Amino acid sequence: MGSNVGAGGPMRPRFVLHVGPNKTGSSAIQHWLAERADQLAADGVLYPCLANGGNILGGNGNDLVALLNTPRRGAERGNFDAISSLLESYAAQAADLGCHSVLLSSEFIPLGLEENLEFFRIRASELFRPEVLAYVRDPYWWLWSAWGQAVKGDGLSEEFQAYALRNCFSYQEALTRCIQLFGNIKLLVYRDSKLIEGFAAELGVSAELAAGASNIRVNRSLTFEELEVLLVINRIFRDSALSKKISNEMLRAKPDIPHYRHFDPVLASAIRDANAPFLASLIRYMVDTGVPVIDVNMDNRSEGPQVPVDHISKELFLLVVESVKRWQDEASPYVRLRRYVMRPVSDEAGYGDELPEGFNSVEYLVLNPDVLAAGSDPVVHYLSYGRSEGRLFKRPEAGEGQSQDTPQSAEGHQ
Repeated sequence: MGSNVGAGGPMRPRFVLHVGPNKTGSSAIQHWLAERADQLAADGVLYPCLANGGNILGGNGNDLVALLNTPRRGAERGNFDAISSLLESYAAQAADLGCHSVLLSSEFIPLGLEENLEFFRIRASELFRPEVLAYVRDPYWWLWSAWGQAVKGDGLSEEFQAYALRNCFSYQEALTRCIQLFGNIKLLVYRDSKLIEGFAAELGVSAELAAGASNIRVNRSLTFEELEVLLVINRIFRDSALSKKISNEMLRAKPDIPHYRHFDPVLASAIRDANAPFLASLIRYMVDTGVPVIDVNMDNRSEGPQVPVDHISKELFLLVVESVKRWQDEASPYVRLRRYVMRPVSDEAGYGDELPEGFNSVEYLVLNPDVLAAGSDPVVHYLSYGRSEGRLFKRPEAGEGQSQDTPQSAEGHQ
């Protein structure tokens, strides 16, 4: 156990906030922290569990994040008191276990409401000795990682070069927010091969706790073949839920294979030059100024340009087909609805006076979900069945009503 007593009596515990930012190894760090929580406590560092116990990925700061994002109502102190109670519970746990430090990890803490963050900073300073840890990363490789994540989870179909040039300064925005909020921030330089070791050293815990941690792989990036396939899928379907489903299946099928990294020296030079003044301004916050931010080792370990994929493995093809089929089964009503929302020309136009004034296919499907679920054409269904059944075809305005009987099921109304 670490001592928490100073020469003048009990010393306030150290309160370490690890705030990312995104794409700097947070998931791997949080996985390691959750797996080693008991050993860390024995070494004097309390890593509190979430109220629901789920803190393997995503960190243990979600309880705090929820409070930081809750707006106050008028003069009520509600969430201020809740923030204070949460911090006091951390201090009590640290005292009970004899821990000299409390550690919270979440990339979302800096995104809280300004009023709540200000109260949090004040109250944390009364109970603890706060400090903030974040990572600075080579901007080229940060953008590469952010692009890959957007392809996997957000349905992005844009090639890396276009994405990187469009988002060249978003790297600065992520760190600037942390620096503006927390004046006592400490920046560590991101190195994937020594990520956990460096974090453990800054915490001041035993080096043995980080032994073997460099082998932790969480949420790996995609291979070249996987990236090419998912980019095509994203261009066709434009649905982030499908992207996420397919990429998750890819990671589950082959969790440990090496991922693809491409180094473009011309693009890297442009991005690094554009971010050079910002990187120079970070020197005063960096824990070890002897470690360069620009990661030439990563450059050397990367692959050159690849020939576009003109065929894929049978295994990957079947994985994608099965994922698309499941997605269509789960989301087909919503896919159909989106098709009507996004159509360039309305179907109603060709029916003239056959349809009542104000008829709208999208509203008809929303108001009659059984028609949507059955996959029926809304215009054909209304003319064939809906009109005689008295179904709603538009939302009534205030004081207006449409005669409507209880709708029959659309099954069989094809």
